[in-house]
Amino acid sequence: MSKEKILHLFQYPIKDITDKLDEIKESGWTSILISPVQPSKEENGLWYMNYQIISLTIGNRYGNIEQLIELCENAHEKGLKVYTDIIITHFGNAGGGDKSFIPHEKVDNNLTQNKYFWREKKIIDYDNRYSITHHCNGLPAIRVDNFDYQDLVINFINSLIDIGFDGARLDSAKMISTPEEDFGEPRNLFFKRVLENIKKPIYIFGEVIFEKKEIIDKYEKYIDVLTEFSGNSYNLNSQRTLFFIESHDTFNDENMGYTRKWDMNKIVNEYEFLVRDFQKVLFYARPNNNTWCSDRIKNINNTYK
Repeated sequence: MSKEKILHLFQYPIKDITDKLDEIKESGWTSILISPVQPSKEENGLWYMNYQIISLTIGNRYGNIEQLIELCENAHEKGLKVYTDIIITHFGNAGGGDKSFIPHEKVDNNLTQNKYFWREKKIIDYDNRYSITHHCNGLPAIRVDNFDYQDLVINFINSLIDIGFDGARLDSAKMISTPEEDFGEPRNLFFKRVLENIKKPIYIFGEVIFEKKEIIDKYEKYIDVLTEFSGNSYNLNSQRTLFFIESHDTFNDENMGYTRKWDMNKIVNEYEFLVRDFQKVLFYARPNNNTWCSDRIKNINNTYK
């Protein structure tokens, strides 16, 4: 089985990515992951505003539907797969402090007017699994166990499939409980219902970082897990785990990690180690940095196929 080597082009305009497809292919990447395609509450805001979205619709500052269709068509002609980041667990807030858990005025009325969609206004305790799956991450968060909301997610993913996307990264997937988890209430059938009702199978992987193996194992019954490389990594299912050394979070937010303090030579050393030993690896393309298409990256990608 060939290795999955995904280039994460976060904050790159869609047209620019389309123009770089030949270079991406020549550099040995098999797939690309682009920024969220959903509109955010501040289209000209900082990087994290990409994750304060206002709807389950397509089109934002990076590109429109027509440009996304062109990207997918051109990428497929070159044998490249295209994935996008999607946000379904939380929406943009009205501000800080007491407004943190209140949806922004731009959030879709079909969402805000349904009181059964929203979680308890309480900040997550990341040492408590119930809190992770039932409370809020500093933003108004959604009850993804709600069937009506799941149907909206299904329609959204189907619209991505219509455009030509080959897969999606579920942001903050660890906030979505699995059917195996018992909290003394009806089990969350999100993964079963969504995966059974989308138009066709696509590659779904979810962000489950800083978690124990027993939690990751539960997710890997349904989706591939995107997680950070650690000493625990060799105990995970290599066919169902997608590893990264650096991400947009760890590069932009020093509270998330320390890779932004590394020079790119060290990042590439770590990438070579990962792509040698594991089946699926994600490489974050730092802004204004072309290491992703350097001769060394080309050699690594061509060596470990």
